[in-house]
Amino acid sequence: RNVRRVLLGLVYNRTLKGGEPVGVAEAHAFVSGKLPDQTVSRQEVASILGHLAAELDADVTV
Repeated sequence: RNVRRVLLGLVYNRTLKGGEPVGVAEAHAFVSGKLPDQTVSRQEVASILGHLAAELDADVTV
């Protein structure tokens, strides 16, 4: 739940600054920095980003 909130904040912030894409590696590093006491896998971040993209009807590039 915390991971989703942190990622949503990153996505919204990026959108407000011009809409640059958010990559999994960048998102994972961002979440790890914001939640240092929580172990978060890159796969978990990728999964949550995918769900957010679907919810927000975002363009996805692989």
